[in-house]
Amino acid sequence: MIPYFLLATLMHRLGGIQTPQLFVILAIGLVISIIAMILAIKAASDLWSKGHKGGKVMVRGMFLSLAVLLPFGYYAYLALALPLANDVSTNTFNPPQFVKTEEFRLRQKAAGINQLAEFDDEYSERLLLAYPKVGPRRYPAGSERVFQAVNSIIVDRGWKVVARYGAVESAPASDTEKLAGAKKDAADENIAPVNISVEVTISSPIFGYKYDAVIHIVSEDVTTLVEMRSSSRWGAHDFGVNAKIIEAFMKDLDLSLLGLAGEG
Repeated sequence: MIPYFLLATLMHRLGGIQTPQLFVILAIGLVISIIAMILAIKAASDLWSKGHKGGKVMVRGMFLSLAVLLPFGYYAYLALALPLANDVSTNTFNPPQFVKTEEFRLRQKAAGINQLAEFDDEYSERLLLAYPKVGPRRYPAGSERVFQAVNSIIVDRGWKVVARYGAVESAPASDTEKLAGAKKDAADENIAPVNISVEVTISSPIFGYKYDAVIHIVSEDVTTLVEMRSSSRWGAHDFGVNAKIIEAFMKDLDLSLLGLAGEG
């Protein structure tokens, strides 16, 4: 079964199968693995009670079945321990808004892609209780400097920029390096960005699942506020991945702006 799962993952990453198809393939593999484990347990029982041969084969089969089932067990635990959510924000009562992402998901609604969550009071409270470390940041620095740090992290992580809204409207939204150059030109002309939103697409390292995120940079009187939102394209439960994306990004941003970090 291990080659089965490896092949399915590889085909998904290469675009040979879509995410909904991968879910079906994984579900089939799970059922087969459960049946294999049941048969291995029965074989162990027969080996003990009836003295049948084949102990080494039985142990090997049980070990392989257990190895396959352990990841599923871990995600089952996460599904029970974490709230049913696939859209997480540093500001649960007034989350940063998507524009291009919302348009894309509306066009793909018939294909079953997740629509953006409604952050009502119940949903917001659920996220606050589950992810207390997911919060905005305020830095005692100009929005220009904060934008440079945000942009550097996006480039380093290989996230794909799909849209950008802010002071430098003419910059190509799909090329983060050109965005940085355009922003520098604007700074040379004393046109500092004020409020900037950057929408990105993120791929998970193993399965290649897609997540959409938006980073919102707000210039205040003497500080700059950074908020973020991350949303899964597929599946009702994100197993905490969106919160981890935000926490890791904010941690890197704090390190990049070392000495300026402050909780929102």
